[in-house]
Amino acid sequence: DDDDDDDVEEEELLFHVDTVDDEDDVDDATLFGKKKIEFHCPPKCIMSKTYKAIEEFNMLRDGDRVLICVSGGKDSLTLLHTMKQVQHTAKAKGIHFSIGAATVDPGTEAYDPSPLKEYMKALGIPYFYESQCIIDTAGNIDNLGSICSFCSRMKRGRLYSCARRENYNVLMFGQHLDDL
Repeated sequence: DDDDDDDVEEEELLFHVDTVDDEDDVDDATLFGKKKIEFHCPPKCIMSKTYKAIEEFNMLRDGDRVLICVSGGKDSLTLLHTMKQVQHTAKAKGIHFSIGAATVDPGTEAYDPSPLKEYMKALGIPYFYESQCIIDTAGNIDNLGSICSFCSRMKRGRLYSCARRENYNVLMFGQHLDDL
């Protein structure tokens, strides 16, 4: 895509991090460990496509409760930060919605989403950490065609359940940044 001339470093795209020496000088909601988190608006190429999709498909309404599925990767974190910006700008149009985030830990040692707990707390975003031994379950199924497909279906089911339990009416997935 040629209009992606807003090439920026991953850290710049999502947020700016400054080291903090004296924690008393900083609001707790902006701290992640010893680092201060400051939001920056995502690049115009992402924001314009996001606004276009939201308007074209009537994705958000006043009063919506949006649960964003995050893995900790750049794609889902870009979605989270993009929606925080949309939340800010939508207020001018009379659209107020809340944002929460959820992660499903499939129970494999290769994936550790636990740092997201502190990160979401630092951002002031309600966070739901769902744990399910999907990998163990998959190992006990004979003739499993695709573990990826099975894991994806199981995670989605867990996320839908979380959204219902926590009264979120919109569920957003950010699996691939190039989906925009």
